[in-house]
Parts: sequence; structure tokens; C-alpha cells
Amino acid sequence: MELEPTGVVCHCGSRGCLSTLASERAILLELRESESPKQSLPEVIDSARLGDPACQRVLFEAGRHLGRALSIVAKVVAPSVIAVGGTLSTADALLFDGLRSSVEVNNLRSLSPSIRFLTAQVRNRIDAPVPGGVAATLSELDQGVSALAPWMVP
Repeated sequence: MELEPTGVVCHCGSRGCLSTLASERAILLELRESESPKQSLPEVIDSARLGDPACQRVLFEAGRHLGRALSIVAKVVAPSVIAVGGTLSTADALLFDGLRSSVEVNNLRSLSPSIRFLTAQVRNRIDAPVPGGVAATLSELDQGVSALAPWMVP
């Protein structure tokens, strides 16, 4: 998703895509020129928690960019919940504060006042792939999936 038309060239050929602004690679590249270069996203998150202002800043900005992208999608799809997963989501408030600020700036609350942003959780159960498989099948059949039915939750 293009967010900054004059931004960095993305691997897809466009400029300023979300992945050039809020991915692990983008965050590490941003810090490379600072006095706090890091080798991995978990290292950035740990340093931010310990008070490193450069790491805190790039995580907040990644959250803002992610919030802009999610606001655009949510205005079209109107979900009640958006779950953010992956390593970046483990930054908790360091990421979600920026995300929520972007949601407010983009007036998403006026269109979808009950929308919630949560950290995605994957259960460590052997049968966890079953609901995902059912959801993928329903999506492939254009049945749409916004929430798993109670019978699908292990």
C-alpha cells in the first residue's frame, strides 16, 4: 500500500509503500544512520523499552504509518477489530501509541467508533491450524471471514 508517493522505492516498484516505512528492514535502515544502530527488530524493541529515544521514535513512527494504512483499509472494510501480529506487535505501547494517534488524525473513530486494535495471539495448540484452514477456504470461496464462528474456536 502506497503511503508516501515521493518515498523510498519499494521492492514492488512503487514508492513509499508501507513496507518501506514500517517493516523490520525499514526500521533498521532508519536507525543505521543514528547513534543507535541495531541488528534486529527484537533488539530495537528491547532498547526502546530501556529508554533509547531513537528506538522509541522509530517504533512510534512505524505505528503512525501502520495506523494510516489500517485507517484507509478500515474506512472501506469497517471491521470491529484489527489484530496486529508479528514481531513488531510485541512492542506494545511503543507501537500502538503511534498507531492510535494516526487513527485519531484520520478521523477513523467518526466512521467506526467501536473499532479496537489488539495484539494478535496464536494459541500453542496442535489443532490451531484447523480454524485457519477453514478461514482460508471460506475466503478462497469468496464467503468472507471477519470472525471465526464459536464452533471453530478450539
